[in-house]
Amino acid sequence: MSSVGFMGLARRVSERRAWWLTLFVITVVFLGFRVLIGGGNPWVAAFGLLIWYRVAEVLLNLEFWGLVASLLDVRQAKRLYGLIGSGEVLAMMLGGLALPLLVARVGSDGLVVLAAAASAICLPVLFWVLPDRPGPLGRARSSSGERRATRPLLQHTPFVRLILGLFLASVLMRFLVDKNFLAVAVERFSTADGLAAFLGVFYAAAAAITLVLRSLVTRPLLGRFGLGPGLMILPLSLGFAALVTVSLAGSSASLLILFWPLAAGKFFDHAFRHSIDRSSVLLLFQPLPSQERIRAQTLAEGVVSPLAAGSAGLLILALDTFLSSGPPTLAWWMLAVVLIWISIALALRRAFPRTLAMALRRRQWVGGTVSAADRASRDVLRRAALDPSSASEAVYALELLQDSDPTFISTHLPTLLSNPNVDVRLHVLGVVERGGNPPPLPWFRTVADSERNPELRGAALRVLAAHDGDRELLRLPMHLNSGHDPVRVGALVGFFRHGPAEAVDAAHQALSRLRESTEPAQRQLAAKVLAQSGHRRLTNDLEALLDDRDIEVRRAALRAAGPWAHPRIWGRVVEQLQERDSRQPALLALLGAGDAGVEALIARLDGEALLQGEELRILRLLARLCHPSSQAALLERLSSSDPARRRAVLVGLVRCGYGPAKEESAAVEAELLRDVRLGGWLLRSLSDLGDRERGLLAEALKTELHRCRERILLLLECLHGGSAIREARQRYWAGSARERAMALELLDSILSPSLQDMLFPLLEGQSIAVALVGMPQKFVPQPLTASERLKEILEGRSYSSSHPWLRTCALYSVDAAGRLCSQDAPQLNAFTAMTDSATMEKILALKGVEIFASTPSDVLLQLANAVDEVHLTPGEELFKQGDLGTSMFVIAAGLVRVHMGEQTIVELGRREIVGELAALDPEPRSASVSAIEPTLLYRIDQETLSELMVDHPEIVQGVIHELAKRLRNTTAAYEAI
Repeated sequence: MSSVGFMGLARRVSERRAWWLTLFVITVVFLGFRVLIGGGNPWVAAFGLLIWYRVAEVLLNLEFWGLVASLLDVRQAKRLYGLIGSGEVLAMMLGGLALPLLVARVGSDGLVVLAAAASAICLPVLFWVLPDRPGPLGRARSSSGERRATRPLLQHTPFVRLILGLFLASVLMRFLVDKNFLAVAVERFSTADGLAAFLGVFYAAAAAITLVLRSLVTRPLLGRFGLGPGLMILPLSLGFAALVTVSLAGSSASLLILFWPLAAGKFFDHAFRHSIDRSSVLLLFQPLPSQERIRAQTLAEGVVSPLAAGSAGLLILALDTFLSSGPPTLAWWMLAVVLIWISIALALRRAFPRTLAMALRRRQWVGGTVSAADRASRDVLRRAALDPSSASEAVYALELLQDSDPTFISTHLPTLLSNPNVDVRLHVLGVVERGGNPPPLPWFRTVADSERNPELRGAALRVLAAHDGDRELLRLPMHLNSGHDPVRVGALVGFFRHGPAEAVDAAHQALSRLRESTEPAQRQLAAKVLAQSGHRRLTNDLEALLDDRDIEVRRAALRAAGPWAHPRIWGRVVEQLQERDSRQPALLALLGAGDAGVEALIARLDGEALLQGEELRILRLLARLCHPSSQAALLERLSSSDPARRRAVLVGLVRCGYGPAKEESAAVEAELLRDVRLGGWLLRSLSDLGDRERGLLAEALKTELHRCRERILLLLECLHGGSAIREARQRYWAGSARERAMALELLDSILSPSLQDMLFPLLEGQSIAVALVGMPQKFVPQPLTASERLKEILEGRSYSSSHPWLRTCALYSVDAAGRLCSQDAPQLNAFTAMTDSATMEKILALKGVEIFASTPSDVLLQLANAVDEVHLTPGEELFKQGDLGTSMFVIAAGLVRVHMGEQTIVELGRREIVGELAALDPEPRSASVSAIEPTLLYRIDQETLSELMVDHPEIVQGVIHELAKRLRNTTAAYEAI
């Protein structure tokens, strides 16, 4: 009943408040018993205390371990549960020793007051350990979704039901062991004094072993071998004792001989149950959500355990009444329970990684396919498609209905074409153009001739070309002379798509005139026609536009390149990756190119030597295309010495679902060992430099260590595959601290012990000293002095030879005289050219900007080389309100004001940004910016920022944070007004 009450309380209030109320009630009830004792009802109080003791024990046990579980993640719990639990054993030992002294001082009645005082002292401790804060531990659940999550646990996961089954078998076994042990102990000792003396020594020895196991053995055992052995050690030891008992009983051994295996079983039960087994069982609750964890643990310990105890009593009573309940019989029952127990433990061992993966997946979006197979869903879609209030909802509904109700558009064509939303009508016209049944053509001619919206007129012309091309050919000159570009495009595209040969010839002549026009706008219009037509005859026209001298024409031609598969086209498209202004449309074109794009990219890779930036862009594109040829090209570059290239290759292989063949596994494992050695070198370098590590060099080393961990996890996913490794890798980087611990625990349950020894010192994120101690020494180089380590990096020895940025940062840490801060620094002159003071100043200035604060310094080096410097004199404008902008600016020095007319909105100074919205979404500037004093700014264009944000989400987070801060400041200013 107390457990049911605790579950009800935890469901209605926050965990913190439930724990506080539980302690308060325990304190008050103990004080009430003291009042009852003093009121002349000692027998009633004694009987009540016998019951309340068990109730308080259950509640305090649930509260204590619930609090510990909420404070520790699964990795911390594995390390600390045994040590924390040893405090319970110590408390029992010290309490037993202190009990005579306490009784002599305060009397037996005063013990009740001491119990109340002890629980009352826990109240301020709880406030100190768990302060009132927002979040999962400090928030009461009130939403309907959270209320639905508190349905009975027996309706929940099989994992929880397995835990309950484990508790049932464990408690039943405990009572069988107790009954057997006491039965033979009474026979073994002829007097009560002899039995009491033995039991005192027996339980003292068991308590001492339990303390040793909890404090010294549990952590290394669980850390080295995982959860499985921890769950199996108790049932296996008890099964061994029962098996020996059965064997001896079969040989007609006396009860005196049976005493020893049964005493050993009781010893095992006491020592293992309260140490290794207890910590392992508590770990099972860690992957569960907070509320489900509390309820599952309460149900297991407060409901299932008492029920199991009652069932064990009934079983023993039935055996005493109807069958023989001697030690051999009970030993057979023990063997039966052990078999069930081991089966449940093995099932939990297999289910634990799956539950961890589910816990990690619970906060991720999972894709799926939307369908409207049932009639009710189709009715909803039909109503949405005919609703004129929302264009986006109507278009989406029409797209779904094309599969589930193909005749809907033709049936409701007049209604849909009278929809006030242009997007809806354009979608319907596109469907009619592609449809096989001829529509009512007079209506479409009316739209083509007199509709005010030129986009609709162009779409109507495509419909007419598809279903009445011969007649529309006569009207083609009229449409080509239209003053509206969408009408001209619609006519040309219609005839290229659907017209007869003479219509295509006439359209091609008109297209050639547009392509050869001296006006860039006309050539862009030609590219737009090519984008929508996809006619193979137009390849030469597209080639000419890809070579156009105007960048906007080339960009438009790249956007049109998608439907083409000719090798000449894709060679030119790949070349456009080198130009910053044409890079983005070239990327999009290649993504839609299929096999032809892959072949062109691979040809480019295998050709002349490429700059690192272009090569990385091609590798990333191959990763996104996931073609068998691209996978082979990526695999060829896996052993590259360039860390950035290796990362791009691994990301591509993982994205393509690569799993090494048997002959390839050795090569992938070698790459894993290579990164482990690199991680050991980086750890040792950070340790050797100590407090001599300068900021930039330290950051560079830690960044490389971060990337080393990233490559290790990618290699593990390649080697082991499966969704579990993928979930662990993703949540390791993107999850909370608790989710990251779950990810590591999931890896722990999957990887072999040898891999765990190599990898976990690198992945755990512990201090450098602890990680170095934990790593196998064959992967860690010998320590050097700080000067020797810095010299090694500068000279490019060891792993620094493939990390030029580390060498640059090491040189930057040298003093201005070009010497190491200790003594000699040989061979620096040949390397000094790598440090450009102006570039380093840009890097430091960018690092001081909030949106780039978490960006690695070598990435900022790329950005520093891409930015343009802008110098302003006092009063000079950076840009005016209404100007079309595509760049943001970082203020390196000086002061500017953002203003609308003469009204100043805000003043911005060093290390602040301005114009960031235009770099995200090019639109007319919302305000003007002018310099107040001489000002230096770094200009970052949209292409550069977009490319950086693709591979560095920390920049996206920084931009979002900056925009949110600006919005809050603006809101606060309005509220002040």
